[in-house]
Amino acid sequence: MGSSEGAVAGPDLELELAFVRVTFETGAVLGLFRPEFPSPTASAAIAPMITGQGNGQGGREQGQKCDQLPGARDIENPEHRRHVAEVWGVPEPSIPRKGLSYVDILEAIHAGRIKGLLLLCSNPLVSAPDQNFTREAFERLEFCAVIDFFLSETARHADLVLPCALMEEDEGTTTSVQGRVILHHKAVEPPPGTREEWRISCDLAETVGPWEKFRFSATHEIFYQLLASSLSVDLPITT
Repeated sequence: MGSSEGAVAGPDLELELAFVRVTFETGAVLGLFRPEFPSPTASAAIAPMITGQGNGQGGREQGQKCDQLPGARDIENPEHRRHVAEVWGVPEPSIPRKGLSYVDILEAIHAGRIKGLLLLCSNPLVSAPDQNFTREAFERLEFCAVIDFFLSETARHADLVLPCALMEEDEGTTTSVQGRVILHHKAVEPPPGTREEWRISCDLAETVGPWEKFRFSATHEIFYQLLASSLSVDLPITT
């Protein structure tokens, strides 16, 4: 993941692709073994690696990307949109179209098209490739809110910081590089003044609406909705 996020990523990616071509010719496999590549002489592939942010893979598979819906569905695919709209109980046209990527958001802030930003456990002032460009973008915002479990470099620029719980202070799932969904149980209660991210999100939904679509009282209710959204796709959640 890191090689694709640098300010000049082309040479690194070209080197990786050249390595894949070499291993393909020799019958070796690059990376981790997966079921579709059962033996070292079967094929060559770029295998999934550990992502740069916590549970980045699991988040993207469940609609975290600006061009996806839950279950790694394409947000512009009419069939995918209809299925998710039915699961959510909303009209299909109410689902937004493809949004802006990480860098596109920063460029839109510089262009004056984005005035406010809500960040959930993200620290662009450290993870974005051009620090000066990113810092200038945050200085241009009229309002910035951050949900995070510590006061990051980015959170110090925020107008509002909502403290959230750590993974050990909540119940939920992560996804391994093998695509396995792993259940994590709560180990300890969050300290006073902090709340679970999903509870904060539900409260924000109550403020801006539609609240009736976010009436979750437990994490398993959210998980079952994601399960229903992922059916009949290449990345279904199975129990």
